[in-house]
Amino acid sequence: MTATRWGLVAFTLLVVGGAMFRLSSPAHRFPYVTGAPASATPAGFTEWKLDGRLRAIKRPPVESQTRWLVFFNGNDEHQVQSGAAFLERVGNGRGLATFAYRGYDGSDGVPSPDALRADAVRFVEALGVAPAELELVGFSLGAPLAVHVAAELSRRGTPPRKLTILAAALELSMLMPSRLAPLLRGDVYAITADDADALQCPVALIHGTDDVALPPSRALADRLKTTLTLLNGVDHGSILRVAELSL
Repeated sequence: MTATRWGLVAFTLLVVGGAMFRLSSPAHRFPYVTGAPASATPAGFTEWKLDGRLRAIKRPPVESQTRWLVFFNGNDEHQVQSGAAFLERVGNGRGLATFAYRGYDGSDGVPSPDALRADAVRFVEALGVAPAELELVGFSLGAPLAVHVAAELSRRGTPPRKLTILAAALELSMLMPSRLAPLLRGDVYAITADDADALQCPVALIHGTDDVALPPSRALADRLKTTLTLLNGVDHGSILRVAELSL
């Protein structure tokens, strides 16, 4: 077989294989937006490096408060800045904390489902806050991470105070930008049945009716054994800014 024919065979296998991967992939596929330089540390927050590589920020609660609001952000290149803005909007005196995933907003490393889940657990452990004082919030890409942390704490017999999920899907696929990305399955981030079944805390699921990126999912509500709260006229990104959102 000539080199030209070998090349044609290889290309055909790549296309067919890519099509099969896409058929087995989640319906929701997005490019990672990693690689941006670090945004400024938000005013009023203390920044530290989790495991020497991940940017993390926190602000303690007011004197009369003991609870903490911990945010797991979506696919945002400036996760520290946008995370702090969201937390300040809904914090109401609680302690506030979030971190930038591997490759995002000045954090080192390459993201993957296993790595980000492990990082999320270590982040909460590093806060040194009693789990009963933690209120976890996961948005979009951060939802599977928040669910996993809540599940892990529940398995240890120390569940968090509350878990809130915003604009999430049962699973989504994240891909590094490349010419081959349309042919690849990508990294699948899933809210697994194993994690959902382990939860021992109240769960709220909130979604905007106009979210076309990740449409509201009754199947996710069923998996989490909770009701789906819909915010009329709210799309994917604006759910973090709506006045009706109260946590």
